[in-house]
Amino acid sequence: MYELCSLLKQGLQASSHARTTLSLGDRSKYVGLSDIGKAADCLRTAVAGKVYLPQTLTTATPCSHDTFLRTLRIQRGHWFESGITEAFHATGIPFLHQMGIHARHHQTPIIAHLDLVLVTGGNAPRVQVVEVKSCEQIPDTAYAAHEVQLSGQIGLLNALWSQPCFMVQPGQLRTFPDLVRHVCNIALPEQAENVAIEGTILMLSMNDVKVFGSYTPNKIMLDVCLNLAESIWQNAEQVRKEKLNLNQISTTKGWHPLCDSCEWNADCPRFDGLTAPEMEQDLLELQSLKGARDTAATRIREMEDKMKQIFRGIGTGRDWISAVTHRFRVGICEGRKTLDKDRLLTALAPYLSADESEAVIQAGYKTGEPYERLYVSPVNKSI
Repeated sequence: MYELCSLLKQGLQASSHARTTLSLGDRSKYVGLSDIGKAADCLRTAVAGKVYLPQTLTTATPCSHDTFLRTLRIQRGHWFESGITEAFHATGIPFLHQMGIHARHHQTPIIAHLDLVLVTGGNAPRVQVVEVKSCEQIPDTAYAAHEVQLSGQIGLLNALWSQPCFMVQPGQLRTFPDLVRHVCNIALPEQAENVAIEGTILMLSMNDVKVFGSYTPNKIMLDVCLNLAESIWQNAEQVRKEKLNLNQISTTKGWHPLCDSCEWNADCPRFDGLTAPEMEQDLLELQSLKGARDTAATRIREMEDKMKQIFRGIGTGRDWISAVTHRFRVGICEGRKTLDKDRLLTALAPYLSADESEAVIQAGYKTGEPYERLYVSPVNKSI
């Protein structure tokens, strides 16, 4: 009898490696735009990803549960992208999928892989680059790393428009207008300044979708990306030649939400401190209890929703429904009162200046006493 979870772990690892190799090639030979996005947050992580590539796993390769979950999150992004691509295909609009831009900055080879490039011809030609991202919960604002990645993509598209730097596999390098003519049968101007170029980030979770942007080509942002690419490449070369230790490379400053999922956090200097292996069981138990609490909270919400649905279905109005040892009903509660700062400023405007109104509002805020918080971060072993 096969152990299904073990098979799934091995299959996801092998599938992820095969997909990456097919679509991205040997990532040690160039700097990608996602690498540049990572470097905007943490240069050490980006360099580690160039030097220490993931190993090819076989059915005999052990796979920890944490490694499996990280791979599952990566694969979720691939599945979302595949589904989004199918959806755009179904609309019949012309677009390029996984278009590559091959560039070089000084001695640094750069390849940008663009998820989707939507093309409009005619009298108002327009090109829209769409970067697809997936996450557990969609943030209120786009992540800086994603914005840097997209800025580099549209910056390179704009700067290299009329040079033979573009391709869709399998194929040859062409100018962008030539590639669009070849793949989409659309004529575009030979100069980028005659086309509206923009980029958007399409963020998806299992329950929501949000579009961030649009972004337009920016020379300053492109220069930032190119300099980050050069820094990644030079530092990676130094680490490979053992002239530089990975832990001498700068890390992100302050707390960062992606540190917990970083493949290279096991010996990261950000976490330097004491070693206390005897605390392992206590920390594991704490994390297990937190997991059980979160599971219980989810289950409670599900059960409450079920009871509400049953109550509405029976349609008893204000009557109680009695079981054996408990009874239930659904009531209407008043909404929570919150302070709308913009409405208050508008109401104060006839009586106070903008600065005076802001001062009044700030005077009403109260800061609580400092308190202790326990931070627990997983130690990830490299894939």
